[in-house]
Amino acid sequence: MSDKLNDERKLAHKNAFEQFMKEQYDKEESTSLIIDRKKYDMIVSYLTETVEKPDPCKKFHLKKQKFNIQIIDDQTKIYREFKKRNNTMNLPVAVKEDYFEILYDIHSVQRGHIGINKMEHQLSIRYYGIPRFVLAQFIKFCPIYNLKHVQTSQPRLNPIRSDDFLSRFQIDLVGGWIKRVEYTSG
Repeated sequence: MSDKLNDERKLAHKNAFEQFMKEQYDKEESTSLIIDRKKYDMIVSYLTETVEKPDPCKKFHLKKQKFNIQIIDDQTKIYREFKKRNNTMNLPVAVKEDYFEILYDIHSVQRGHIGINKMEHQLSIRYYGIPRFVLAQFIKFCPIYNLKHVQTSQPRLNPIRSDDFLSRFQIDLVGGWIKRVEYTSG
């Protein structure tokens, strides 16, 4: 029963997240940080020099961005080298179509539906190319996280009405800063 419920929740979460990604990032002018499968394959072809009539500017740009290729288990993977706090890191590039599985694995399976700050830290040491906004939306769509962290709304505050100008005026003198003065007759 619980496996079926978890599968239904995961499917609903995946559908909501993919709908958001489709609406937000399928535009041509979206962002250069997000790499889809087409752009990923183009980067691989430029770095392996298998593209016909390569654009030298684009090739230079990719090398300047410090993309590199590593072959792991007969699969070509793109890594990006960058510096973070005086450390040079070489992280695998996340592809837009794999965002849900990557984020779900870190958020749900490994960490028990953690929040955005812990999840952002885990992503920063494991993957490159997933923006914080996408991460925030992923967590927003998570049904279990929303059950754990119930949003409380504050009741509306009503002003205190008074008839007279000074009817609710008072002063509280609290503290040891007032010196006691003794009067002597004399």
